[in-house]
Amino acid sequence: MTVPPIPPHNIEAEQALLGSILLNNKRYGLIAGTIDPNAFFEPLHAQIFHQASQMIAAGKVANVITLKDAFPDMQIGRGMTIAQYLARLSSEAAVTEPELQTFVGVVRDLAQMRAVIGVAGDLQRSSADGVLPNLAISSAWDQLDELRASATTDPSVRGSFRDFVPLLLDEDGSYVVPSGLADLDHTIAGGWRSGRLYILAGRPGMGKTVLGASAARRIARKGAGVSIFSLEIDTKEIMARLVADELAHTQMPIPYRDIVAGSLDEGARNRVAQAAERMSKLAIRIDASGGLSMAEIEARSRIDRDVFARAGMRLGAVFVDYLGLIKSSDRYRGQRVHELGEVALAGKTMAKRLDCAVVMLSQLNRSVENRDDKRPTMADLRDSGNIEEHADFVGLIYRPFYYIERSPGWRDLDPNVVEQGEQQRDKLELIVGKNRLGSTKLIKLWCNPALSAVDNLSRYGS
Repeated sequence: MTVPPIPPHNIEAEQALLGSILLNNKRYGLIAGTIDPNAFFEPLHAQIFHQASQMIAAGKVANVITLKDAFPDMQIGRGMTIAQYLARLSSEAAVTEPELQTFVGVVRDLAQMRAVIGVAGDLQRSSADGVLPNLAISSAWDQLDELRASATTDPSVRGSFRDFVPLLLDEDGSYVVPSGLADLDHTIAGGWRSGRLYILAGRPGMGKTVLGASAARRIARKGAGVSIFSLEIDTKEIMARLVADELAHTQMPIPYRDIVAGSLDEGARNRVAQAAERMSKLAIRIDASGGLSMAEIEARSRIDRDVFARAGMRLGAVFVDYLGLIKSSDRYRGQRVHELGEVALAGKTMAKRLDCAVVMLSQLNRSVENRDDKRPTMADLRDSGNIEEHADFVGLIYRPFYYIERSPGWRDLDPNVVEQGEQQRDKLELIVGKNRLGSTKLIKLWCNPALSAVDNLSRYGS
C-alpha cells in the first residue's frame, strides 16, 4: 500500500510565528489581515492563532496564562500539557519583526501550495468520476482564481489614505474601452469599464441583439478583444450582422438577412467578402453554443483572454445574448427570479475575475405589452428576475417604430401615424435606469435593424 506524501508545511515557522505574537501582542497588528487560521498545517496551531487573534482584537491579553484556559486539560503528546506547550512557544520566540513577516510569508505560501495540490486532487477525482472535462476545468479555474486573489496584495484592501491616492487619481484603475457612441460614453464615464456588469434589457424586436453586436464590433475596432456568446442566434447570423454593420455607412449597405440568405449579386458578394476580410483582422471570437452555464462561459472567455494576450491584446468585453438562456444551477430550480439573479451575480463575478466588462442582454417580461405606454421601466426588469442589484449599469431598450408599424393607424395609412412613424423609424431609446458611475437619463441613438447597425443620432442631424 502506497503511503500518500505529507503535504508541504513548516512546523518551525508556525511555532516561531505564534511564539512571537504571544510574547508581544503588539506584533499581531503587523500581520493582522495577512494570514488566517486556515493557513496553519498543524490543527493545534490554527486553534491557538484563532483564539489569540480574537482575544487581541477584543483588547485582551493573549499569553500563556490567558490562553491555557481556552484549552482545558488538553494533552499534547507524551507528558506535555497545553500550558507547557504555550510556554515553550513563548520562550523560544526570539524573532525580530522582519523575521516575523518572513515566517508569515512561509506559512501562507505553503498553505497556498497545499491548496493547489488539493485542486489537482479534485481534478483527478473528477476525471475518475466521469465529470465532463470543461466542467472540471472550470471548477479548477474558479478555485485557482480564488487562491491567486488571496495570494495577491491589493493596496485597496489595507493601507493608509496615502496608499489610496494613486487609485483616486486614476479613477478606479479600470481598463476602459470607448463605445464610440458619444452620449453613451459620456453617461458611463468614458466607455465599457473592466470589472463592471452592464445589462441591456428589452422586449423582442427592440434591438437588443442589434445594439449588442454593434457595440461588440466597435470595441474590436478600438483595438481590444471581444468575446460574443450567442445562445439563441447561430454563428452565421452573428457574423452577417457584424458585416452588415461594418457596411452600414458605406454607399451601398447590405441588409444582414440578405447576407444570411445568400441572395447577393456579384457586386454585393464582393463587398461582403471585403468587409469579412477586414473583420477577420479584428479580435472577435464568437461562440454560438446553446445551453451554456456561466461557469462554461467564464472558462471559454478565459481561453479567449489568453489567446488575445498572446497576440498582444487585452480582452475588453464579453457579450452574452441573452441572460435568460444561460443554464442556471440547481440551487434555485423553479424559482426564476432567483435563478436570473444568480446568473447576473455570476456575470459580475466574472467581470472582476477576468478584469473585463461583461455586457449581458436580457429580455423583459410581457407586462410591458399590456400597457398603452410601451416604454419599459426598472419595474419591468425587477419582474423579470433579481438582476438589478448585481448590475453596475442597466439600459432599457425601446424602439418606438416597432409599435407604430404594428398599430391600426399605420395599417390604415393614417397621415398623423405615418408621419410619426417616419420620424421614429431609425430611432432607438436607451433608458438608463441604473448607473453607478453617472446619472440616469434617456439616450437617443440612430438604429437600423435591417442593417444591424447603431450609431450616434447626431450623425444624422436629429
